[in-house]
Amino acid sequence: MTQYICGKEEDSLVYEAIADGLSQVLGLRLEVEDSLINFYRQDNGEKLLIPSELFAALQEQTQRAESAEERARLAELEAQKLRDRLATLGIEP
Repeated sequence: MTQYICGKEEDSLVYEAIADGLSQVLGLRLEVEDSLINFYRQDNGEKLLIPSELFAALQEQTQRAESAEERARLAELEAQKLRDRLATLGIEP
């Protein structure tokens, strides 16, 4: 069934019901889960995240980056200590 969004057919966008869960126009697969519609890319199957999932993923990525930066900082401090120790032993690092 074709439904017209704005009344007159000639100047309206056409809404076509998605019966098979695939939107060819958007390139997405749609799946209903509880009260949400999840969207998945058809080309790679990747789920498009909703805002709360995006926020959680951003927080996780930020935390991982901060941890990596801290590890790099500590490694550099340790390397400097070793260079200093070698220098006190008269060894050119």
